Amino acid sequence: MIYLFWIWVNDRKIIKKIITKNTSLIVLGTLFLVTLVVKPYYDVFREYDAARNIRDAVHFALQPEDLIYPNEHTIFEPLLLQVSNIRKYAKTDEIKSGYIGLIFSMLSIFSIFYVIKKIKKKNILENSFLITGLLGLILSFGPALHFARETIHKPFLIILPYAIFYYIIPGFSGFRNSSRWEMLFIFSIAVLVSIVLSSILKNNKKSFIIYSLLIIGIVAEYNFPMKFYPVRQIKNFPQSYKWLSSTPKNSVYITMPIYNWNSPNYAIELEREYYSTQDFRKTVNGYSGFSPKSWQEDVLYLFRNFPENESILRIKKMGVNYIIVNKAEYDKLYKNKYYTFGNGDFVRSELNKNSNLFLKDKFEDTYIFGFNN
Repeated sequence: MIYLFWIWVNDRKIIKKIITKNTSLIVLGTLFLVTLVVKPYYDVFREYDAARNIRDAVHFALQPEDLIYPNEHTIFEPLLLQVSNIRKYAKTDEIKSGYIGLIFSMLSIFSIFYVIKKIKKKNILENSFLITGLLGLILSFGPALHFARETIHKPFLIILPYAIFYYIIPGFSGFRNSSRWEMLFIFSIAVLVSIVLSSILKNNKKSFIIYSLLIIGIVAEYNFPMKFYPVRQIKNFPQSYKWLSSTPKNSVYITMPIYNWNSPNYAIELEREYYSTQDFRKTVNGYSGFSPKSWQEDVLYLFRNFPENESILRIKKMGVNYIIVNKAEYDKLYKNKYYTFGNGDFVRSELNKNSNLFLKDKFEDTYIFGFNN
């Protein structure tokens, strides 16, 4: 789609030749896949009328020096940390890893200058991915240019295209992490690198050796060993999620304790999302950077006040049919003083006393409560 756009901009005469049955199917397929990803965000926006504050984009933007800030996957991490002089920044400064690897960085710089040098020859394929890549890089810097963790104000504030796109392009205000636009840069420059290399090394007898050296260089930079993480199979999902599969498809449930993104043990919400794919029943729980203010208020209230009767009535008002309570989690929260009412036994006891609820089922330390009519 990006390539077709630049063809349309540069030479509209040949666009009819490019738009064939195959390219049309590719475009339609791309739009379909993008829609699957975008729709949940649109639904949340429509339900809560929630949009990102432009300050989010400012806060999460890359800064030029972040392009040499590494993660633990490169053997050059100690050297790059020393070069970037990370110690001079405060611990509260959020520094993002924008480093893309030595070989890829060198190939990217070389390809960019190679295409710029011959840009007047109007190679639509090269120019389209060059411009798109550079646009992605500029967008990753957010609404205004920052350097050394400070917004540049002298001699004047440098406003970047992101600020304009935020107010003009539909859906742009939904983005939180502007640094992720670097992925558009990486994708586009990767295509550009492949085009440039194939052009330069065409019919070159040493091309195999050069490609081999580049691959070896990329692999050699990786900081082994690779880390692997176990992922539960469906047959090993918690029994409560298997139980939910037997409920009506329009059922709504909430799992308690519920966590906001800044709550202790919030990562468990990611596991719960994974488990919910077995039944896809509607739930109040969830984890995403896109969390509307009113939803966060509900979550924080329930985390602090459950199982008081007012919190039960609030849950019922949301249209919830089942409350899943994890006793062990409340034990941990109470032990670590994140929750002050009592341990898991206290919570279970209070729910048993509540006239609005009845115990529907029990699986080990998990209790499922339903609402009395």
